Amino acid sequence: MQGITKKKNGHLNRTQTFVLTIVAVAGFLFGTLFVLGHNNLFHEIEYAPDIVLDSILSPYGRGVALLPAALDTGDKKIVLAEIAYRRSLLPKLYDTVRDRVLIDHQLFINMDSFDTKCLINFRHRDAKDTGIVIWWDYYISASLKEGKPIPPIHLLQPVRHFSTPYPENMDFFMQYPGFILWVFLIIIQFSLFLVLTVCAWMIIKNFKDRFPETYGVHRINLLSNAFIVMAAVIIVLFVGASYVAFFRPNLVTNGLFYKKMWTVLVMVAGLTAVAGVSCFTGFLLISGTPVKCDSDEIATDQDVDILNEMNSLFSNLLLIASIVLCTIVLTTGALYASVNGMDFIAKVTADMSYSPFAYHYVLLIAALCTLLLLLFFVPAKLRLIAIEKRIRKIDPNDNRIDKPTDIYGILKGLLVVGLPIITGLIHWIITAFTN
Repeated sequence: MQGITKKKNGHLNRTQTFVLTIVAVAGFLFGTLFVLGHNNLFHEIEYAPDIVLDSILSPYGRGVALLPAALDTGDKKIVLAEIAYRRSLLPKLYDTVRDRVLIDHQLFINMDSFDTKCLINFRHRDAKDTGIVIWWDYYISASLKEGKPIPPIHLLQPVRHFSTPYPENMDFFMQYPGFILWVFLIIIQFSLFLVLTVCAWMIIKNFKDRFPETYGVHRINLLSNAFIVMAAVIIVLFVGASYVAFFRPNLVTNGLFYKKMWTVLVMVAGLTAVAGVSCFTGFLLISGTPVKCDSDEIATDQDVDILNEMNSLFSNLLLIASIVLCTIVLTTGALYASVNGMDFIAKVTADMSYSPFAYHYVLLIAALCTLLLLLFFVPAKLRLIAIEKRIRKIDPNDNRIDKPTDIYGILKGLLVVGLPIITGLIHWIITAFTN
């Protein structure tokens, strides 16, 4: 690493740039093969209104026993004739006409019996006897056959729903284009997070190599190891808290639409944790720097150089951490928006008047990411401000500091820290308007 000590810690030499390029390409190729390396990975809970309606009406074709006892014989005959007529229409009508005439404002999921646990318990299965059972309501208040009102009738029947597999991944993307963005962001994370992790460690190493005589090799290694352990523990706690708070119900992780969902989430969580540990190790390194901040001694050129290097290290690591967390928020937002666009989930949302995959979960994750950044941002920033105040106290006109701390600098740092929640809000606004 000859010559590194003459460069800013944020600059990378040609060897390091080449390494980052190799890591980026390798991560992208691995991510693509890992996420889309096989066909038949995607599926969904089937929702075919014509099949559901026929399943509800077919038991009544066997006789009048299932009809409410309050109906007289004449009304029962009228209702049975209407049911038979509606069943005969199902294969004859175009989908849009069928929905308008037979489905809209008549077919509903029974909310008294529906539980989102059916989504939790859902798995991709091929056997036709292992589908999930959903109870449906169907209301008839007018006769299409006679063109006149009839006694209102409420039909309640269970319907078994099965998994609809997509033999080709592209077939699923054609049906639900929103998932293309989610898959792309997942693949990007395999490349981007690896690059940012390596970049963070290179920046930290360059920083340590620049001032070995100040820190001492033994001391800096001990500090680094301690900071790595602390950062790892905090990141693991963050990932665990995020899982318990947002994914433990398994509405997403159970493979609702993608067979390898759990594996992908574990891999992404691991990449996020490694990138986070890298960045937050640097923040803790700054917070624990041995540079004096309460001495009346004259500030040497080396003191100022160290402060300038720490400011540069702080800015670079803050940007890297923000990019990682913003990408997580974007990916989660794309996932929730895409899941809400699936046919069965859209029907559940319409009938329940709220989505089981509400977007406020994404905003909560964004807020949690911002809070995590603040936990490391504040101590490191306070340390930098204290060192700068010591130098300013001795010489208020010292112009050797590259990035003096002022209100604009602090606001800029807070803006970067707030990027995850800002990203979540922007994504929510766009989703709200497009829907």
